[in-house]
Amino acid sequence: MKFERCFWITDHSLKILFRTFKSLNCLKSISLDFYLSVTFRIQDCSQLNRCKKLTDVSLETLGKGLQRLTSLESITLKFSHCCDLRGKDLKNFTLCFQRLSSLRSIHLDFSSCQSLENEGFEALGIGLQKLSLLQSINLDFAFCDQIRDSTLNELGAVLKRQSSLQSINMNFGSCTQITSLGMDSLTSSLAKLSLLRFIRFSFVSRKIFDESFRILGKILQRLINLQSIELYFGGSGAFKIRPY
Repeated sequence: MKFERCFWITDHSLKILFRTFKSLNCLKSISLDFYLSVTFRIQDCSQLNRCKKLTDVSLETLGKGLQRLTSLESITLKFSHCCDLRGKDLKNFTLCFQRLSSLRSIHLDFSSCQSLENEGFEALGIGLQKLSLLQSINLDFAFCDQIRDSTLNELGAVLKRQSSLQSINMNFGSCTQITSLGMDSLTSSLAKLSLLRFIRFSFVSRKIFDESFRILGKILQRLINLQSIELYFGGSGAFKIRPY
């Protein structure tokens, strides 16, 4: 379902929609796109100033609705450019993952949610640690410049629990507060993911140094099933590696 640029939709309407989830006991896959959304009071775009009547109650209601979909195996949620999302709202939302233990694939897009504080991303990482059957994880935090190393520590803990993981795509482009310590904490968690076939990481930060690349290189050498690696590190540009 796409709610892109649906300027007039209200929290009340979304509540009604999300409450219907309780009857969808067999649902295996869900995709919701709130790009530039309606749902979360975007105030920095002049064309969207009509959306002030909408509140972050939508995110909490969505989380409660998702908790009922215990058969879900795949979830895609896109909140790109929802500029008024706050850490406390995301913290409440992540409680839904406690009930979604069957998830195999997860795609979350918070790119350009510039008001989201690090505590919200930390809570997301902690929430995702409830999952242990993931085969694919795709997280986009580009231009979320309040992310700190502590969030990457929690995401590293998520990866360590995923013995079946085959695909990782994480975008930290223009997350300028991330340092080598955070990157090392995240990438070191790859070492025991023997089934990995695809890795894509994007980091754009001046606080990541040479030693982190050396550590990453050593870890990648252990992943004998890798078929494709895509790495982007700021001014050094993007490059791909295809192991043989």
